[in-house]
Amino acid sequence: MAFWVTVMVLMGIGLGAVLWPLTRRPTESTNAAEYDQEVYKAQLAELDRDLADGRISKAEARASRTEIARRLLAADRVADATTETQAPPGAAYKIIIATVILIPAIALGFYGFRGQPELSGQPFAERQQAKQNAGADGSANADVMIQRLAQQLAENPDNAEGWALLARSYLTLGRYQKAVPAFEKALGLDSGNTNLRSAYGETLFFAAGNVVTPAARAAFQAVLEMEPKEPRARYYLALADSAAGKEKKALADLRNLIAETPASADYLPILIAQANKIAEKIGAPPIVPPQNAGKDTSPSPGPTEEDMRAAAQMSAEDRKQMIQSMVQRLADRLKETPNDLNGWIRLANAYRVLGQTDKQTEVLKKASKLAPKNIDILLLYGRALRTAAKNRQTPESVAIMRRVLALEPNNLEALFLVGRAEAAAGRIDEGKALMSKALDLLPPGAKERGDLQKEIDALGK
Repeated sequence: MAFWVTVMVLMGIGLGAVLWPLTRRPTESTNAAEYDQEVYKAQLAELDRDLADGRISKAEARASRTEIARRLLAADRVADATTETQAPPGAAYKIIIATVILIPAIALGFYGFRGQPELSGQPFAERQQAKQNAGADGSANADVMIQRLAQQLAENPDNAEGWALLARSYLTLGRYQKAVPAFEKALGLDSGNTNLRSAYGETLFFAAGNVVTPAARAAFQAVLEMEPKEPRARYYLALADSAAGKEKKALADLRNLIAETPASADYLPILIAQANKIAEKIGAPPIVPPQNAGKDTSPSPGPTEEDMRAAAQMSAEDRKQMIQSMVQRLADRLKETPNDLNGWIRLANAYRVLGQTDKQTEVLKKASKLAPKNIDILLLYGRALRTAAKNRQTPESVAIMRRVLALEPNNLEALFLVGRAEAAAGRIDEGKALMSKALDLLPPGAKERGDLQKEIDALGK
């Protein structure tokens, strides 16, 4: 049985995500600029996809681009002025925390509902057939399974579980724009399914360029109305509050979530790390991870008030070491499941949080080999390479951006960076052409158009 198909399809039912960048509110000025670059460029790329897929109108796309583009170029200039390697921004903790919390939460919730994946009586025979026929190329087999499932749903569109499976499969493969309507179909048939609605909110988050949009917030709030203790919705809403400047409320909500989380949950250390980032920002006491956090023990309550008080006596280095040991356990598990794309992405983001750029880069390299056409992963890999080079482009990072450009010719980030690389290599005309194309993606009247135009003009005629 091919493990890849098992992970990509069957676990796609229980798992909810591949990538987990979460919030838009960094805490350090220069690091925030670099993080903002990633956010704004991803948002612009998502807008292009939405427009091409017909999910938004040209007017809506133009309006959305205005503010994103303005912030993009401003952040780019701040980041260019930063030449020293810096610790990951506070917001980066939000990325990896979400990465680690969601997958176990979804797995527990959905498998608790559906039962064991290896038992008979699965809703779709294609899952067993996909496993039996799986070859070396598991990703291709997953595509075949998805196509068959889509065909079956065309014949039987009232199958809520089928739409849910299709939606989660798309989500696992990073095809967020296709996952959204599939989730909507499933919810239209099963509106009271809180796990499904929570996953839908998360998919809206991804599809919007990693932003908790009003629609995503509404989905999470609806989940809590039906199931007040649902962890994923609570987590996202806490992060949204933090991003909106409501750090005290966000911290209080995270503390409550931590207190109710079993110490055996492998995402607990990440919850604590996120809470401590917010606590540090507002001068609140930190939380210390219990010694058995993330270990396979019997479920027990999260850190007590005594644990929280003890955190004040624990050095930042000690807390960091505890979290590092928990991340190492994830790395050890991946040695046994090397085709787990979700796991590699989580591990890469964890290394980023810890400031271990070399390890992050190596992990993203592995992920890019598992999913060579996943633009989001390629962009993350390119950014990691530039971070490791003190925010400078390298031959390898440029090569990655060329791959992005081949897959998505209108990707603003790739156009801009490859254009710069061409100009730096003396191919001025090619560089100007690419940067001019990037300029055309910015809305008319945007202040940053002038800045980019000056950079293009400086290349000469």
